Amino acid sequence: MQKLGNLISTGLIYAFWEWRRKAELSADRAALLVMDDLHPIMTTMMKLAGGSQQYAHECNLDEFMRQADSYQELDRDSLNQLYKFLIYNGGNGAFLTHPFPVERLHYIRDWSNSTDYQQIRQGNYQRAGAEGSVEVKARETQNKQEVDDLRRQIEELQSEIDRVRSQERSQE
Repeated sequence: MQKLGNLISTGLIYAFWEWRRKAELSADRAALLVMDDLHPIMTTMMKLAGGSQQYAHECNLDEFMRQADSYQELDRDSLNQLYKFLIYNGGNGAFLTHPFPVERLHYIRDWSNSTDYQQIRQGNYQRAGAEGSVEVKARETQNKQEVDDLRRQIEELQSEIDRVRSQERSQE
């Protein structure tokens, strides 16, 4: 009976760690929704894979994307699936909390081309109901200067975002 309990608890532990890794893929999707630009996310994945600041000029995103595609091709072989399982789930003595960056890149690229992502960007997604929410009354702004200052700050922030994006694109 104890062996059955150990087997079940081991299976639950493996499932938990797999869930944690999948949660990272969800975080990557959230990053894409916030950034609305796949390129910095992909370059971040490349840097996570080992591209140090010192050698950043030698990193090649196109090559990294090819490596991500090649890595996914390995799944066609059952033996490679076993190797992946062992690496992710304690084959080296520790559970990995994040998928490999090449795997994350593959999944975020696929999702960025999906109908689901396009629908979310267009505002077509299920919204939460009002159950459990708290009604907050909007405060009337007495000071027109407050509104103007906030509008100016938002415009300055947008200008800075545009400047940084332009600078990043010119460095490519």
